[in-house]
Amino acid sequence: MHVVLSTGSVAGGSWNRLVELLGYLSKKGHRCDLITYDDSALDVIEGQLDRLTVHRLDVAKDKRGTFSHAKAAARHLDQISWSSNEPVWLGSYVANAGLALSKFKNKSARPIQMFTFLRGAELRRIEMNLEKAGVWGLRRAAHVQVHKRVTRQMLRSSDLLIAQTDVGLEEIHSNFSSAMPNALEVLPNNINASWIEAKLADVEAFASFDASRPLRIGFVGRINIEVKGLDTLVEACRQIRERLPVTLELIGDGSDMERLRSMLDAADLTSVTRLHGWVSNPLPLLAQTDAIIVPSRADPLPNVVLEGLAMARPVFGANVDGIPVMLKHDELLFPAGNADALAERLIRFATNDAFRLRVGSLVTERADAFRFDWGARFEDILINHTSSTNGAYPAGAN
Repeated sequence: MHVVLSTGSVAGGSWNRLVELLGYLSKKGHRCDLITYDDSALDVIEGQLDRLTVHRLDVAKDKRGTFSHAKAAARHLDQISWSSNEPVWLGSYVANAGLALSKFKNKSARPIQMFTFLRGAELRRIEMNLEKAGVWGLRRAAHVQVHKRVTRQMLRSSDLLIAQTDVGLEEIHSNFSSAMPNALEVLPNNINASWIEAKLADVEAFASFDASRPLRIGFVGRINIEVKGLDTLVEACRQIRERLPVTLELIGDGSDMERLRSMLDAADLTSVTRLHGWVSNPLPLLAQTDAIIVPSRADPLPNVVLEGLAMARPVFGANVDGIPVMLKHDELLFPAGNADALAERLIRFATNDAFRLRVGSLVTERADAFRFDWGARFEDILINHTSSTNGAYPAGAN
């Protein structure tokens, strides 16, 4: 099988997943081409995975976008050497990176297939970020319509849509019902991914809960206050501090860092908060916390939940998007944006032994549910949906 993947992501959880997939497919003998922006992250895989060819898109960072990506990717697609008989899958991996793929497929003489991999909350996150940036009126409408138009074209060209959760699949369907492919699959992330296991190897010790010291709360993610729900977390910690000592470990960086500092100062939390900034491996820090909080208002399947489960750390998350799929139980969930509910969960966790034991058992159960071979499942999905004509040239074609 020949898999050609296009992505605009060269960092973060999505990139880690993609590297995991490429490594698995390469190990299984599948030929792979990766089309993405030129970045130092590619040095980790280029020339180190058998049967992988990397196509670096030379587009300046301030010029990157859906259409510049598609224009640059189209040139590389025309240069790829295509076999005459092996099945070919073109794959758009996360967001709208498949515009060039859809156009290439539609003009191809051979019956190749295409899949689109989406997380499910892309449109809603775009709208939230536009609102945060103060983009309104015709300009905002144009942004949204361009995203919808490109996504619709990708989906109409696709033979298969892979989403991370049933919830995400339903949201995609609600926005693009007329363009949905015939074949639909759900593939969540796993906790036994090689990149999570590599991070775990750096953890020397895991802290145990101790009621005699402050409750230690951890957060990892982009410092985007509205999307990541940091205002909810800060207000919950302010309320908790009225009842018991607390410390806050904030790991991440982003455009809202100064706003976050002001919020912490206004809540009188600066003295009990450590702002670590971006950390390449946050797990050793998280291993020293009592609870990890994921207060997002939009988050399809956050990797920090998987990392927390992999370490057997208590994880409490907002009941939105894929987070309830991952955590499932009411004891581990709270309504998005509801600081009162989050504070109540954490105070109960710190003061109620029975509740704390219950949380521990639920975390173990959820961790067990997300242990599986992610690359193998992805491969199975593609093999199971490969058409018998995929890869065969029609008579007289070349």
